[in-house]
Amino acid sequence: MTIFPRNKHLKVCMYSSSLLGIWPFIFEENPTLRQLYQLYSNFMLVYYTFFIGTAYMKLAELLRADEIRMDDISANLCITLIYTITIIRQIMLRGKGVLKMIRYIIDTENKIYAAKDEKVIEAYDRCADLTIKLSKIYLAILFVITMSYFIHPLLEGGYFLQKGNETMLIRALPLSSWFPFDEQKYYWWAYAWHVVDACIGASFVTYTDILMFSMIVYPTGQLKILDYILRNFQFYEANVADGRGDDRASYLAFRECISKHRDIIAYVDDFNGSMQNLMIFDFLQSSLQIASILTQVFGNEITLVLLSFVGTFFVGMILRLILYYYFANEVLILSVGLAGAIWDSGWCVQTPRVKYMMVVFMQRAQKSLKLFIGPFGVMSLQAFLSVSFAEPSIRVIRFNFRLRS
Repeated sequence: MTIFPRNKHLKVCMYSSSLLGIWPFIFEENPTLRQLYQLYSNFMLVYYTFFIGTAYMKLAELLRADEIRMDDISANLCITLIYTITIIRQIMLRGKGVLKMIRYIIDTENKIYAAKDEKVIEAYDRCADLTIKLSKIYLAILFVITMSYFIHPLLEGGYFLQKGNETMLIRALPLSSWFPFDEQKYYWWAYAWHVVDACIGASFVTYTDILMFSMIVYPTGQLKILDYILRNFQFYEANVADGRGDDRASYLAFRECISKHRDIIAYVDDFNGSMQNLMIFDFLQSSLQIASILTQVFGNEITLVLLSFVGTFFVGMILRLILYYYFANEVLILSVGLAGAIWDSGWCVQTPRVKYMMVVFMQRAQKSLKLFIGPFGVMSLQAFLSVSFAEPSIRVIRFNFRLRS
C-alpha cells in the first residue's frame, strides 16, 4: 500500500505535515484510512482553533486589567498573531487552487524522471535538494525556538502582583492563554498543558511554512530547467530530428518550450489566485510580530536569558521572511532571464517560423513573473527591506514607550 505519492521536492513537508493531518494527498488507494486521516485532520484543526480562541480570551483579560503590562501583551501577540495567520493559511491550503498546485508538482516530477534527461534531472535535483536542506534548517531553528519557550519561564523569577492586602507571585508560563482554573494555583498542570499546546502550535506554524516555502521555491527550479533547455536548444532540436527525420524538429522542440513556459505561468497565476490576499495579512502580521518581540527588550532589564530568548525568536522570524521573499525575488529574476537564454539558443540558424516564435517568446519573457502581496505590492527583496515593513514596527514600539511613560 502506498501511503504518500513519490516526490522529492515535497519530501520534508509531506512527511512532517502528515503528522498533524495537514498533507492532502495520503492513503489515496485506501478510502477507509483516508477517511480516518481526514477525521484526525479535522480534530487537530478544531483543537488548534480552540487554543487560538483561548489566547484571544487571555489578551482581552490583559487589556482589561487594572495594571496594563505591555510585556504580557507583547508576549501574547507574538504567538497569537502567527497562530492566527497560520489557521487562515491552513483553511486556504485546503482550497482547490492549492491542491491543483501540489498535484502539478507531483505530476511534473514524475514526467521529469520518466524522460531520463540527465542534465534536466540534475537541475531538478539541485532545486529539490536545496528545498530539503533549507526546510531541515528551518525545522531545527523552530525546534530551538520552541524549546526556548519551554525553558524561558523556568529561568524567570516572575513578578509580584498586589491584590488587595495580598501580594501574589505571578510565575510565567510558556504561552499566553486563558485557563478554566487558576493557573498559578495549579501551575504545573497549566505548564504541562502549555507544553502540549506549544508543540501542536509550533508544528502547525513550521509545517505550514515549509509547505508554502516549497511551493514558492518550485517555480525557480522549473525556470532554471527551461533556461537550460533554451540555451541548449540545438541539442534538443537534434534529438527531435533523430526521432522524426524531418525539418519540423525545431518547430516541435520550441513548441515544447512554449508549453513548459505556459505551465510555469499557470502555476504562478494559481499561486497568486490562492495566496496573494493571504500574503497581505502575512506581511502585516510579520511586521507586528517582530515589533511585539522587540518591545519585550525595551524598558526591561537586559539579561542573558532575555537576549537569548528574544534573539532566537527574532532570528527565526527573519529567516522565515528571507526564505519567502528571496525565492519570490528569484522567480522574478529568472523569468526575465529567459529572454537572454533565447539569445544563446542559436536562433540565427532557425527557420523564419521558429524565429518568429522566439521573438514572441522573448516579448512575453519581458513581463516578469511575480508573486503578489495582494493588490499592493510584489514579493521581492525590495519589499522585504522596504520602509513599509519597518514602519508598523516603529509605530508599535513608540506606542509601547508612550504607555510606559
